Amino acid sequence: MKVKIGSFSKHDGNEIAEELKKMGLNVEVKRYIEVTYEELTFLEGNLSKLKEMNLPEVSKWEEYINAAKEIIEQGIEEGMMIKEFKDKFMERFLPEGGKDISEIIKLKIEAGESVDEEEIKKALDFSIKKALLSYPIEKILELVEVQNDEDKIEKRIPDDPYLSIPVMDFEGDLPEGVEVSSRIEAMVDEMVDIYTNVADILNLDERVEELDMDTATSLMAMYSLLVRVLEEAKEKKSIEKFISENMEMEVEDMHILVTKEAFAEILRDLEKAKLLKIKKGKVILR
Repeated sequence: MKVKIGSFSKHDGNEIAEELKKMGLNVEVKRYIEVTYEELTFLEGNLSKLKEMNLPEVSKWEEYINAAKEIIEQGIEEGMMIKEFKDKFMERFLPEGGKDISEIIKLKIEAGESVDEEEIKKALDFSIKKALLSYPIEKILELVEVQNDEDKIEKRIPDDPYLSIPVMDFEGDLPEGVEVSSRIEAMVDEMVDIYTNVADILNLDERVEELDMDTATSLMAMYSLLVRVLEEAKEKKSIEKFISENMEMEVEDMHILVTKEAFAEILRDLEKAKLLKIKKGKVILR
């Protein structure tokens, strides 16, 4: 039976698979289409009415609107291009003045330079914040009645714009003129599951620490379990006793619980790998 290492985006999964292969693991990658969804709640109304609810989401949108008004005002006489507006808006609300840190990391990797964990965290934070700005930008452009990147902005944002703002939660009555709506947001993406053989996990080395925390932790838990199993197998014990004594274990700062069914499969796989022998109902180290 294979061990599932995890589910990943296609890009991340391919990178992790390559790193595991370098450590000597036989890796199986299964591609699939994943559909995820969430229900989003929106408050709809004029900004002046929405502000009466004193919600942080509304305050943030007021900040977006004020910034957009200021940016548009600076270039409306000549007709501001959509791309110019997007760039200036991003500069206001993204770290590093809107400069994509992931591009810097890519250049460093191509040059053979090391990339530290802090840089990776910054790049991830940048990507998340950039994605979150796409909806406000889309709605702001609707307010000035432009759609295509080739269009110019030739209208100002209304003084009291009608907005549809996504909110996490709210309490109390709605002000007059404010309505609640909801919609399902679905995401369809290509994903990969990564599997390896049980015994192959014993090939892990210190490079496992360079993987993301979830993947590294899962692999190290399995590695620690296998090392303990092989150590315990030095004493001949019945399968039942062996499993019952090792279903729960403490390894350094890890507490590992293993079901009977999973333990039985692990023993069978280690026997196939010729690391253990199961004879007359007993577990024996080869």
